[in-house]
Amino acid sequence: MSSVCPQLLPAYQAWKDALTLMDEARLRYQTSGSQTDKQAFDEALARGKSAKRDYLVTAYEQTFEYRGKDVCLLEHLILSHMDDLLTHGGGNQLSFETHQGRVSELDVASNPPTDMTQVLTLVRFLSRLTHLNCPNNPNLTSLPELPGSLTYLDCSNNPNL
Repeated sequence: MSSVCPQLLPAYQAWKDALTLMDEARLRYQTSGSQTDKQAFDEALARGKSAKRDYLVTAYEQTFEYRGKDVCLLEHLILSHMDDLLTHGGGNQLSFETHQGRVSELDVASNPPTDMTQVLTLVRFLSRLTHLNCPNNPNLTSLPELPGSLTYLDCSNNPNL
């Protein structure tokens, strides 16, 4: 994750700074009611919207290599965190397919004692995921919220589900 997070930090900081300036301008306008302060607020609002757009473009449109596949920055972070949870839990069976830089298929297998519910909680952020395979996970006790894009789910052979 540390190799990717710095790519997003400048856009995040610019958005955060724009929000601070926007809030200050709003307070000045609310206090004074002057046309000059309203114009300053409108300009700060426009800068805030632009900074947010730049942040989202960076997060979703820039791709980075992860396990030999190009993945958008945000989903790279999600997959890295899933890998960390699986590795610390004793398993490391995560595979995926992508389409246009977004995760479309995900296979998650675990070895006890990995808390699969915690791992699968991150799946909801994979907004273009269509196939999820998570069979043979004895520690899977429930399914968290899943993305609306999901068209295939295999949770077979999960005795505690």
